[in-house]
Amino acid sequence: MNREKIRYSILKEIDNGNRPLHTEYEITQNEFCDIIQNFIDEGLLANAKVERMGSNKRVALIKGSRVTTEGKEYLSKNTAWSKAYSLAKEVRDWVK
Repeated sequence: MNREKIRYSILKEIDNGNRPLHTEYEITQNEFCDIIQNFIDEGLLANAKVERMGSNKRVALIKGSRVTTEGKEYLSKNTAWSKAYSLAKEVRDWVK
């Protein structure tokens, strides 16, 4: 699993107006929440949050979130990935 590719894909999907799911990347809900929280902490994603749902479960709330200017810069800095990502038919193809 290439964590950077997964990060890029999740942010790109949100930027495209989609709501990616952890199952599309074959990662756990907690791993997905960690990525979303990192985006928030790094200033790449706005209007998103990660909430606890019980003692061991977290959920990422990304509906209505948007990629910030810094997030768009992150996406644009990875132009090689951008070209390859646009050719992938599904997220699973990209991650592999």
